[in-house]
Amino acid sequence: MIFEMKGIFLLSYHKVPGAFIDREYPSGISDQLKINSVDQNKIYSFNRMRNSNPNYIYLKIKGVQIGSFFSGIDNNFIGYPNQCLGIILDNENPTLFEEPLKKVAKEVLPMLAYIRENDGEISEGLSKDPKYQDFDEILGQKFKNLIENLGKSKPISITTPPKFETRSKIDSPTQTIDDSHSEDIKKRLNELEIRYEEKIEKLRKELMGWKDKVRELTEEKVSLTHEKEEKEETLKVQKDKSLIWRKQLETANEINQKLKDSVNNLIQKVKELEGEIENSSDSKKLFDLRINIAEINAELEVSRDKNQKTEREIKSLNDKITDLKNKLEIAQTLRINSNITTDPELDSKLKEILEEMQSLKSNLVEAKKIIKVQRREIVNLHKLLDLS
Repeated sequence: MIFEMKGIFLLSYHKVPGAFIDREYPSGISDQLKINSVDQNKIYSFNRMRNSNPNYIYLKIKGVQIGSFFSGIDNNFIGYPNQCLGIILDNENPTLFEEPLKKVAKEVLPMLAYIRENDGEISEGLSKDPKYQDFDEILGQKFKNLIENLGKSKPISITTPPKFETRSKIDSPTQTIDDSHSEDIKKRLNELEIRYEEKIEKLRKELMGWKDKVRELTEEKVSLTHEKEEKEETLKVQKDKSLIWRKQLETANEINQKLKDSVNNLIQKVKELEGEIENSSDSKKLFDLRINIAEINAELEVSRDKNQKTEREIKSLNDKITDLKNKLEIAQTLRINSNITTDPELDSKLKEILEEMQSLKSNLVEAKKIIKVQRREIVNLHKLLDLS
């Protein structure tokens, strides 16, 4: 088996075991060159570590040069994300293949995505599903075009062992795709471009929606930050007030304790004074004074009752006098008008009432004098009691 030339392959990525040969041309080239899973992960990792955006690297593996174009990930990718389109070179300059590989990636990677649109997660390893037949033919044709335009060596000729399946119309360097088949591929490519433009537009709208959400969340974050700062400031003020109130409470507690001590001292002194009074030789005198005060108070109440009674009688007499005065005025009016003499009986009665009223007034004045004297005696007795 002589390899005068190389091949082209597509690396995809799976969580386990990582990078793997997804499609290749010619069939079996990776096994022939012993490009195993370690080499495949090395190629993928070098691309991925260099940049998450589309990028191109070249390295030497198993005696051949590998040029690898990474499609990119996240929101910036070409064709389909997280894949590597690699070409196995002989003596060609690897730097010349960056732009051609990028162009091929933009054409074939969306096509592969279209073929797998209804599939689930990418399965590991090469698949022999017939649906990849057209894709593999196109990949082979793209490789031949690269060799014709950029390669110094001729395409490979493989003495194929029985374990490899080849297609005569693909391996023949002069074989071309017939016109009807080419038209079908072009039609499918056009459909694929339209569908991907729709997907890109949908993703763009989703991206704008997420940007709006990010902006809203940012504004909400700023608002919450301001609210948090205000609450922290309020909490600080409340803490300061709490410290002031705590100090005031401590001061009030100290004053309260002092007052309690003062009250307890006063209570103790009162008890001591009461004890001294009870043990004093003048206790009988004090007792007599208290009795005397009680008697005077009783007499004072009696005098007050008498005074109130006298005032009521004077009021009654005043009412009678007023009534008599009214009658006298009426009588005088009649007498003046009719030359009638004054009623002697009415005049006598009025005179008696006036004398009685004068007597009551005198009694009232005397009662007030007595009350005044009694009050003075009570005050003097209280002073004597305080001095004792």
